[in-house]
Amino acid sequence: MTRRLHLVALAAAALALTAGPAAADDFCVGGPGCEFQAIQPALDAAQANPGHDRVLIGPGAWAGSTVATGDVEIRGSGPATTIDGLVLGAGTTLEDATVAGAPALRVVAHTGAATVRRTRLIGRGGSVVSSESGALTIRDALIDARAPETGPALTTAAAEAAALHTVDVESATLLGHGQEAIEARAVDPADHVTVTLRDTVAAGFGADALARTGAGVANMSLDYVDVFPAAEVVQHAAGTLTTAAVLHVAPGFAADGITPAAGSPLIDAATPGGFGVGELDLLGDPRLAALGCGEARRDIGAVETAGSCRPRRHRTLRLRYVRRDGHYATRVIDAPLTVG
Repeated sequence: MTRRLHLVALAAAALALTAGPAAADDFCVGGPGCEFQAIQPALDAAQANPGHDRVLIGPGAWAGSTVATGDVEIRGSGPATTIDGLVLGAGTTLEDATVAGAPALRVVAHTGAATVRRTRLIGRGGSVVSSESGALTIRDALIDARAPETGPALTTAAAEAAALHTVDVESATLLGHGQEAIEARAVDPADHVTVTLRDTVAAGFGADALARTGAGVANMSLDYVDVFPAAEVVQHAAGTLTTAAVLHVAPGFAADGITPAAGSPLIDAATPGGFGVGELDLLGDPRLAALGCGEARRDIGAVETAGSCRPRRHRTLRLRYVRRDGHYATRVIDAPLTVG
């Protein structure tokens, strides 16, 4: 099935990129009629503008150091929008883009929050994601650490003494080349770090794929996570490790390397229930796409396999009364019955 990009994001970006000057809270980059031909000037203008603003970025490779702060939403046009490294501050949101670098993403949110959705984060050396402070949420994203010389997919380093620091990774796919995947690191005794992985697959990392280390408190939580090859969590820090429904099985990706193929153990294996209604995966397709005729349940990882509800054939028993030697008896007739 051909997957579509996030149509809502594309429509909004296309409108902004072709409709002349941007509205008061919209700043478009790189399209006909756009005021800006580089990302950083658009972000600077958004930061100077009161209230919530959007920076809508067209397709293309956008070089240069980019720093985003304040109440701003950065929205690309899909994977064709490639940003050469990005720093996110408090109040920022990044959606529908590709970010590559060493690191690809650096987060310094202080006591605020930063959010990343439907984005491909690609390492080119060092950590792919370096989170230094605040509350970072990564959802429906690919963290690709397969390039040579690339380090962990994600590391934490508390930059502010005694500050709480959280990272929530949900419905993500992490790919490596035998190195560490996640290091929840509380560097100083006053640091307090918590990293949570939910409905996420980490594939291709080494024996020390997951670790919580440092002189401070480093907590780690794994819920409905597949780690393959199997790896125990390295624990050299105060704090706790909590786990629920952790798998150690080959993810069974299709040819694209991120979509669960037929028979993959990731299919319908995420957190049970209607969690994720209205959510879109990395490719812009709906979550909660039931593979069969049963109750819809999300897949583990960044991409949801397209569902198909095929008719199921059951054998049914029918009884018929027959007369034998003056007595009635029953005869069982085996017959197929097709149900939707």
